[in-house]
Amino acid sequence: MRWRFDNGVMGEKSVTTTSGYTRTGTPVTIIPPAGATSVQLWFENWDRGSCRRWDSDYGANYTFALQP
Repeated sequence: MRWRFDNGVMGEKSVTTTSGYTRTGTPVTIIPPAGATSVQLWFENWDRGSCRRWDSDYGANYTFALQP
């Protein structure tokens, strides 16, 4: 998962843990920087081969308002 706050701060973290052929979801906590009022999220997905895709709401990313 990748993110970008409206003040330009960006980051990324894995939302899965892999053990052998088993992949499980992993909770992710993101602490917004001071002054940020929204965040955009997008996700990278890939198969066991070399196929990589982005889930980004068709390039618009997923945007969420932040509450103080």
